[in-house]
Amino acid sequence: MSGTFPSSPLPTSVEVSSTSPTLLDMTHSGRRNSRQLGSQKWSLECSFPSTMSRAQFMPLFAFALSQAGRFGTFSFVSPDLATPQGGAGGSPKVDGAGQTGTSVNTDGWTPSTNVLKAGDILKYSGHNKVYMMTEDADADGSGDATLVHYPPLMAAIGNNEVIAVLNVPFTVQLADDVSKYAVRGPLLYNFKMSMMEVI
Repeated sequence: MSGTFPSSPLPTSVEVSSTSPTLLDMTHSGRRNSRQLGSQKWSLECSFPSTMSRAQFMPLFAFALSQAGRFGTFSFVSPDLATPQGGAGGSPKVDGAGQTGTSVNTDGWTPSTNVLKAGDILKYSGHNKVYMMTEDADADGSGDATLVHYPPLMAAIGNNEVIAVLNVPFTVQLADDVSKYAVRGPLLYNFKMSMMEVI
């Protein structure tokens, strides 16, 4: 891990992409055969203000260079996903080891509340994969909630693993070995950074 993404300047826009590789074959009659490859990854492209001064910009570019192209990995919190839409109260944990698929039993939430909404992201403490909720989740009177997310669990989770729902960091690498920027007068810098998730 080669550090945490600089907190300033913030991107002016972030484009988030989900790639789910699929094998697909279609006959002339239109009959379709498809198979999922059991993988998924997030990609993020950040655009930064085109009015950055040299003093604002150079620490950001130096961080990009320190990654040595696609060699290093780092943490990135997407500003639009940092705060969940649901209440997310309590101290949520996995309720039961050996769970698989897209549905996970959890406990420790604030009882009788909407805890997460479709589109909120989360991460289990045992591994680096980021998941996105595909359905709203409500905690019952005991603070138990079933989380339905995509992709399906990509690694085993243990009982009582802590669930991060605030400022969830993507573990990423740069998507390219080339780092470059543009500058225009009077010394205003323009920069984009493309990243892809690694686990």
